[in-house]
Amino acid sequence: MHRRIWLLFFLFCWSLCWTIWPVQAQNSTLIRGVWLTTNDLPILRDRPRLVATLNELQRLNFNTLYPVVWNAGYVGFPSATARNLGIQPFVLRGIQGYDILAELTQQAHCRNLLVIPWFEFGFMVPETSELALAHPDWLTQGVNVKRLG
Repeated sequence: MHRRIWLLFFLFCWSLCWTIWPVQAQNSTLIRGVWLTTNDLPILRDRPRLVATLNELQRLNFNTLYPVVWNAGYVGFPSATARNLGIQPFVLRGIQGYDILAELTQQAHCRNLLVIPWFEFGFMVPETSELALAHPDWLTQGVNVKRLG
């Protein structure tokens, strides 16, 4: 009887370790990301604040940053693609004159943080945006929706 209890205890501990170990191993590859929106401009536009923020995110074990590069039909950073489509980006610069996206990417990579730019609201654009006016055939439509123009 005493042997059975120890055997059951051993099997229980072994199974517990077997289930916990893979979870711990998987956590090292989990994506721990944070979205950086235009609400974060005061941080992104000031190099000392940007550096302090990235140091804090690294300390908190984040590994991925998602800066917004498209919002309401416009790009916020230098973009040859946007210019080729006839869209003038509103270029955001840091207080010290730097390209915010380039600086963020360089500073993040120094801290082994992955940077994945994202399109806020997907490719959603107002019907009156430069992109929609230049390429109305790119817009999706519902069955009951009539497009202007």
